[in-house]
Amino acid sequence: MDHSIPHSESGRAASEGLSGDALYGILSDRRRRDVLYHLNESEERVELADLAQAVAVRETGSEEGAVSATDLRRVHVSLYHAHVPKLAAANAVAFDRSERTVALTETGREVVDEFEGLADQVE
Repeated sequence: MDHSIPHSESGRAASEGLSGDALYGILSDRRRRDVLYHLNESEERVELADLAQAVAVRETGSEEGAVSATDLRRVHVSLYHAHVPKLAAANAVAFDRSERTVALTETGREVVDEFEGLADQVE
């Protein structure tokens, strides 16, 4: 089985610092993809609470402000304890625990670009 990292149209390996398994591990979870998409769209450091709100809105299909407190807390806890640390360990995001902020790194941008390229090929 080939676990190499997919290459972009330019021939450069996406997310050069990640193994294929690490890349697919990141992208395998919808919540992590939502985190990456939101950070890519915002283009700046985001407070974890705001990130949780944005991810909860995407997941529930609710309007912003209409997400239940239970859903919001569930998303916030999973981001803080699982998803954001996993993305940070892969260098896809920079996570400042003391400030509770998250920012997309260059590796994270490459992961988003590669995933969007693969999604376009499937369609």
